[in-house]
Amino acid sequence: MTSQQDGYTFVLSDDVTRTRVRYKNRYGVDIAAMKLLLEERESNALASYLQSVGQELTLVASWLLSTELHCAASRLPEDVAAASVGLVLETLTLVDSPAVTC
Repeated sequence: MTSQQDGYTFVLSDDVTRTRVRYKNRYGVDIAAMKLLLEERESNALASYLQSVGQELTLVASWLLSTELHCAASRLPEDVAAASVGLVLETLTLVDSPAVTC
């Protein structure tokens, strides 16, 4: 492996954004990581569609989303406001997800 520009081991596609992040895990240990975000054309199309249909749809998510959002608000209150979690969850219908088999 050879080092590329800026000391990284690989060159990113133009569709990927690299961001340095720091957070505390549930044990209070500082974690440093690199967040890579992929610009997904499919996501843009879905977002446009959802905005165009307005109130006609019922958005559904697993209860796991509720758990993850509340945990994020507890661990990172400066980044995730608890009131915002409530606002997001009010727009969804939470359902029990079926058992997953591998």
